[in-house]
Amino acid sequence: MKKMFNIFGFPFFYLMLTSFGLLQTVSKAFNGSYLYALNAWPKPNPENCRTNPGYQLYRNKNVQMCLKFYVFNSPVPYRQGMDRCDDQSAIVGVFNTMEKLEILQRQTRCVWVNFRIGALYSTVLVWAPIDFEEIYTYDKHGKLFRKDYEWDSTAYKIWKRWVYYPGNICGIYHPKYKRLVVDDCQAPDKFLQDCGYNVVCELMQFTREDL
Repeated sequence: MKKMFNIFGFPFFYLMLTSFGLLQTVSKAFNGSYLYALNAWPKPNPENCRTNPGYQLYRNKNVQMCLKFYVFNSPVPYRQGMDRCDDQSAIVGVFNTMEKLEILQRQTRCVWVNFRIGALYSTVLVWAPIDFEEIYTYDKHGKLFRKDYEWDSTAYKIWKRWVYYPGNICGIYHPKYKRLVVDDCQAPDKFLQDCGYNVVCELMQFTREDL
């Protein structure tokens, strides 16, 4: 029995240990190469924003956004602007915090942003059609707009201009007041006649809010 163990048992046991050690080595090598591959894979870096033609990195406080501004000669339906951004794997820019909004306010150009009154045309502002993108509510985004009169549920302002109309609303950056203000897209007495209509595209993978 002892002889059999020496002949068969020890080599077999030794082979098992060797195989197990080899398996561990292979496993470590695989895990190492896998982790290396993960680390080597290019992570979204805001600095890479500039490698996309026409896009630029905008920074404000704790926020970085990768944006591209399109200028049109006439009012642009939201869907058309969305399609333009989609062509570049981008979305129409979402400026749902004060820090993001200030990025627009600091630009020297006029910026057109599409707003829409909510389902009841009273209590919410929506970034685009009702079921799409960011819904602006007073509770969540109170710093972006305010009610002028508590008794009037429709009297909202974003900074200096009434949001009073059902339907499509434009948000326009006004260089005089250094604010993003709003006006009816079709209003004949539009207060900023020479303002260019723009769509702002955002590459979300480069946006950071944790600086």
